[in-house]
Amino acid sequence: MSLTATFSTTSFAEGRFRRAYKGTWTEGPHVGRKCVTKECKKQHTWKATDYDTTVEIYEKAKELATGFNSKTTRPIYFTEVHVMRVTKQGDPSATLKLHEYCTCEDYIAGAYKKYCNNYGYIDSSAHSLQAFMHWSWWRSDSEVMVSDLQGVRKDEQYMLTDPAICSLAGGYGETDTGVEGMIMFFLRHQCNEFCSTLPKPSLRDFIGIIPQELLSQCKTLAAQIGSSTTYKVELNLPAGVKRKVGEVFRTTAQRS
Repeated sequence: MSLTATFSTTSFAEGRFRRAYKGTWTEGPHVGRKCVTKECKKQHTWKATDYDTTVEIYEKAKELATGFNSKTTRPIYFTEVHVMRVTKQGDPSATLKLHEYCTCEDYIAGAYKKYCNNYGYIDSSAHSLQAFMHWSWWRSDSEVMVSDLQGVRKDEQYMLTDPAICSLAGGYGETDTGVEGMIMFFLRHQCNEFCSTLPKPSLRDFIGIIPQELLSQCKTLAAQIGSSTTYKVELNLPAGVKRKVGEVFRTTAQRS
């Protein structure tokens, strides 16, 4: 399937990780509809395979959302992401360069909001999204947690983009805050009607495993980051502590 799009050279939004440009699909099944082109802010991307992890994150998020949607009245959907190459450039001074690779997806119309990040920030009103993070952790036997949930709520459903994955293995790129991100989520998360029956670790499970000084450093980082996305390089916990916490997570997630 051939896909092409045009886009503005002036960004309309950006986070710590990506910069976004509005555009329009010019070829493909959504021709004429609005789209969003995104580039990495840290460096130029000259290989399509550099986005393999991004695509994998979206696919895992969509897979888990499909399972969650079968059990809730407030479904969650993620945009379809496509890796594309810049083949024409009208403004040589644009940050997205000719022949560089980027991602493109449908534009989500409406009041865009960051509901949860990958390091403990939670919008307390987003009950079903908190529950989805909890459910994804439980459904995967604690191996992964879908996080960094942002997008638009329309009636009783959510359309989301730019998810992150926290995983025990730490294999989902620069925004995979792993065990540490999961801990920070559970320290803040209050179960609600969508997830109250699921097993959940508590602070007492980590007594003797996470030194108080390290936990204080994590809480300080969470306060500094706020709702923004956290990078793996900013994390505090050493490998030995992460391994022990991972064991607690696996045991807890398998409780009936």
